[in-house]
Amino acid sequence: MSRGIAAQELRALRDALEQLIESRRQLADQIRELRSELATRDQRIVALESEVRDLRQTKRDVAKRIDDLIGQLDHFERNAELGDSASADV
Repeated sequence: MSRGIAAQELRALRDALEQLIESRRQLADQIRELRSELATRDQRIVALESEVRDLRQTKRDVAKRIDDLIGQLDHFERNAELGDSASADV
């Protein structure tokens, strides 16, 4: 009878071991999948950070251009006012 119990215990141990091996395989697959997703996400973050830098530079360039245009308008207005006052003096 002890042989029957020993055989049952061995089968139970074998089944438990097979379950552990399968669980480990599944976990390894999940880890690979998560690492792949993380790498993809990291690449997306790098691309977005680069895009943000480019957009910030574009914003600075546009702001400078607007400031330059406003300066030109102010200059034209001053010249126009000087021209108006000079013609009024004549």
